[in-house]
Amino acid sequence: MVNRPLPAPEPIVVIDAFLHPTTFPKVISELGMLHHWQPEIDFEGAAPVGETCELPSSFETYRAITQELKKLFPVPWTVDRFYVNRFKPREVPQFHADGDVITCLLYADPGNWSPHDHGETQLLIGGEIRGILPLPNRMLVFDGRILHRATSFQTRLRHTIAAKLDGVTFADIVLPGAASPKQ
Repeated sequence: MVNRPLPAPEPIVVIDAFLHPTTFPKVISELGMLHHWQPEIDFEGAAPVGETCELPSSFETYRAITQELKKLFPVPWTVDRFYVNRFKPREVPQFHADGDVITCLLYADPGNWSPHDHGETQLLIGGEIRGILPLPNRMLVFDGRILHRATSFQTRLRHTIAAKLDGVTFADIVLPGAASPKQ
């Protein structure tokens, strides 16, 4: 028997039912109040695809997500950017990296999802593309240096709420149900 090192854990975490079930519908409602959408580019020189809108800190959505992220990352951190991504049906975003941040994406579309909808987030890890399904109220957390891209839904708008965190790493994460590290 040959002792082989175990593969490194993937630098992604998926948490379903991230926000309280009574909070998530309020998130969807607040997205309808956003009006300052701007074209987005995935990297310098790329053509615009999709739109973004900064998420005001006065929104309940901002406060609710921040509160839950403080549970995941109980060490001090700052927000590099907090915004909403929106893609029209059949748009084709490019692979890109977010830089030296932890990227947190909350899937913010209501309703059931089926494989024919598409809309997953694709991450390039170890020479393979991993697709994370866009289930409502699902939080995807990953190292922002990973090449990734959204895929749009086929027939409807796709929204994610993105928070990019500075000052934390995956070593700082405390998963739901785990004991908090001693201070």
